[in-house]
This record gives sequence, structure tokens and C-alpha cells, in this order.
Amino acid sequence: MSSTRIGLYMGICPLVALLMIAQVSARDSEKPTTRGFVFGHNGKPVSGARITVMSETGPCHLLPGYSGGSWATDADGQFLVPTPSRPAVIRIDHPDQGACWARLEPSMRVVVPEPAFVECAVSEMTTLRAMHGLEEVASADGTDLLRLGPLPAEVALVVTAEAPGCSPAQTELHLSPGETRTVTLRPQRGKSIQGRIVPARSGIVIRANQGNGREGRAVTSHDGTFEISGLTEGRVRVVVLGPGDTVRTTVGNVGEFLQIAGE
Repeated sequence: MSSTRIGLYMGICPLVALLMIAQVSARDSEKPTTRGFVFGHNGKPVSGARITVMSETGPCHLLPGYSGGSWATDADGQFLVPTPSRPAVIRIDHPDQGACWARLEPSMRVVVPEPAFVECAVSEMTTLRAMHGLEEVASADGTDLLRLGPLPAEVALVVTAEAPGCSPAQTELHLSPGETRTVTLRPQRGKSIQGRIVPARSGIVIRANQGNGREGRAVTSHDGTFEISGLTEGRVRVVVLGPGDTVRTTVGNVGEFLQIAGE
């Protein structure tokens, strides 16, 4: 029953509207629910953990008749969620415990494994991400020693390091409870294309685009030269944006020096 219709009846007949609200509340209270408990690796209840119901292949809203959402555990580690019409799993997230997954079952008891961590030394601004399937479970960024976590233990993870102008580096991990794993991930700096506008002119915008999605941008210096990095081997389309929105296009190879005629 829509709130608009109930509001209309409130204006016409308050008693009828109140009866309709009572019927809706009663119908909602009859919906089946599933109760469960979450405990930490130390055996204590986990309070404030976020519970998200999901299908075995994606978010819970893909389940027919299920509206989705998330719920929190109480002081006893207890949660109560609407029962979906199909088999489902729950994702449990807590800032100190990390994430874990379990099949949704009546009166379930989930013990969250001791979280794990990953450390990676980097020399430039880098973003470190941990993925479980298509879900990101943690990320960190910085320029020194990055510590990623808490991370779920005993599941397959893909950890990726990303840096501007570089190709990402990644590794697959299966961490043990309580483990801190040190990894070496060095994003590979892409190759570049260089060139010069003749006659020399500064402030000209140069764009490079490759069919594999790689692209870059540069502005010519006082002597008309430019360099666009972050590219891969192969052909590249170079677009020169001149004065008055004029556009010129040329094609070259990554690694070569282009001489481009100006206006």
C-alpha cells in the first residue's frame, strides 16, 4: 500500500487509514526472517558488524522479491535479516575484523577468522587494492610502506598496485589467519612518445590515444617539444589542438620522435 494512498485516506477517514496501516504492519511482521550470530576469533560477540545479504552470484537485489540493504549486529553479535526466496550468502564487514562470507542458514553461528594484512614498500604515490572476486575488500594509498587490511583470511585475493602513468602490477594471495604478508609490487612505467612542433611554439595541447585504451596529454614547452608517457608499445594517434580550436592528426610509433609541422 503506497504512502500516497494512505495519506489520501487519512484526509477522508482517519479510522480507515489507521486500519490500513495496521494491516500493512501485520503483513510485514509475517515475513520470514533469519537469525544469526557473529563471533570473533577470540570467541567474543562482534558488535556493530555490517551484514549484507547477497546471492551466490551477485548482490541481493538480484533475488526476486528481495529489496536488499544491510543490517548490523547488536551487542550480543546477533543479527536478524529478511529471508530471501533463494539460497544466499552474507558478507560480514567490521573495521577491526575485516570481511568474511558465509552461507545464510537459520540460527547460523559465524566465527570470523583472525584478519590478515599485506605490506608493500613503494617509491612513488601508489594505490594498493585487495579484491575478492568483483568485490573490493580494502585499499590504501601512499608513498612509503603501505599496510593493507584488515583482510579476510582463507579466501582468494587479488592485490593490485596502481601508480599514475604506469601499468598496474598484481599478485594472487591466499592468506592465513593473523598473517602479515610482505609483497613486492612495482607498477611498470609506460613508454613514451616525444616530438616537436615546428616552428617552435609553447602552450600547444598534444593528445595521444591508443586503441587499447591508453591515452595521455601534454603541453609543448618553450622550444615546442613535448613528451607523453604511460603508453605501451605500438602505434599511437597524436592529435594537435592548435590556436582557434584547429585540429591536426598524425600517427606514429611509441618510442619515436615526431616532427609535427605547425600552422
